[in-house]
Amino acid sequence: MRMFSERRRIELAILCLAAFVQLCVSVSDDFSPESEKELIHWDDSICYNGTSQSPTNITHTIPASEEDFHKFHMPVGNKELQLYLVNNNGSVAALVGPKPSCTPDGDYGEYFNSIMFRWPGEHAIMGQKHDFEMILSFANMADPNKNRNHLDKSILVVILANIGKVHSELEKIVAHLPLVTRPYSETKKMGEFNETLDLSKFLSHSKSFYQYKGSISKFTCNEPIDVRVFKKPITVSLHQINQFRKLEKSDGSKIVESFREQQALNDRKVYSVDI
Repeated sequence: MRMFSERRRIELAILCLAAFVQLCVSVSDDFSPESEKELIHWDDSICYNGTSQSPTNITHTIPASEEDFHKFHMPVGNKELQLYLVNNNGSVAALVGPKPSCTPDGDYGEYFNSIMFRWPGEHAIMGQKHDFEMILSFANMADPNKNRNHLDKSILVVILANIGKVHSELEKIVAHLPLVTRPYSETKKMGEFNETLDLSKFLSHSKSFYQYKGSISKFTCNEPIDVRVFKKPITVSLHQINQFRKLEKSDGSKIVESFREQQALNDRKVYSVDI
């Protein structure tokens, strides 16, 4: 029995490592941890005990300046990001191939890792949620494995979206969602997903933002990490959101919604920067 426990412990540790390697590249239909219950139970997961968890409802804020934070700039211009899509009981765009440097003057948020999608949005501003949300992960190293102890040099960029006009950059991803309708499917074959994404096009013209110490909103819920929520939402079409809703869970049902419930702010401070 003891040998079995030790073996099981090793297996679970490997599974946890694999979950972290995906970092933000895994989205479930909700945060009910049915498939992850054993993992969460065995390690007393920070997902339930953490005090700096995301998402949250942004209500009271403290005025701040952009200079008060680490220097970080979203990539501007045509970045050739080779992506593949993964449906792991949800949907994600996961970066493969060379990870371009985004911040030339330092290692804070230096490399773009992934995009996670939520429908409806997770974060709320004064109690108001949005129709869709994209969470872009930037780490200090190209290999997420090496980022485990460097959350202080990583940042999650949250882009809010409401229903409106078609978003041309998002459409490049949406057009390929039928390839990953089934759970645990991915577009890794050459030519299945061959697009050039410009991350700067996911931002609105306003660069004002909120920033607080939060977490990855998916297991393993690592905290604390800088979370930057851009204030002005972009627009995506209802048709685009509906394509995400067509993705399937392992039981064959559609993923109508994909979000984590809001977490208590506790004593954290949320800063407001107007640019």
